[in-house]
Amino acid sequence: MIETSNDGGGKVDNNLADYTHYQRQEAMRKYKIIEPYIKKQQSVQVISNNKQISQRTIYSWVKSYNNQGLIGLINRRRKDLDKAKLNEDTLNYIKNEYLINKGISIASIHRKTVDWCNQMNHPTPSYKQVYTSIKKVSNHLKSYSDLNSKK
Repeated sequence: MIETSNDGGGKVDNNLADYTHYQRQEAMRKYKIIEPYIKKQQSVQVISNNKQISQRTIYSWVKSYNNQGLIGLINRRRKDLDKAKLNEDTLNYIKNEYLINKGISIASIHRKTVDWCNQMNHPTPSYKQVYTSIKKVSNHLKSYSDLNSKK
């Protein structure tokens, strides 16, 4: 596997085999769209009108292709997308409050969490962070909590 730095300073994997079949297909779809421009057969404006894609997007794809080849046309998922920006203790507190206090509003859980974080000297989460953490609680845990609360 060959790695090179991209403009953002991160690493880009140069081996097409390391990407999913769908990612490679999507890169080829983009290439087929910009190919007439690269081969000087059509202008960006004509391609934009024919394919209903903005000129800015086409120029962006051309730049990515010129800099990195087909790999430049692959959409890379952010590595930190699913990672919580809250510490583990705060996440556990939020989950426990949600599972123990059925029917309590998310706003109430947020207020309680902020108070708890202030007492523990942890960074306080935003309402959206609390909301997202609660929505990520698995259905399995929710149903288990329901069973225990009915005893």
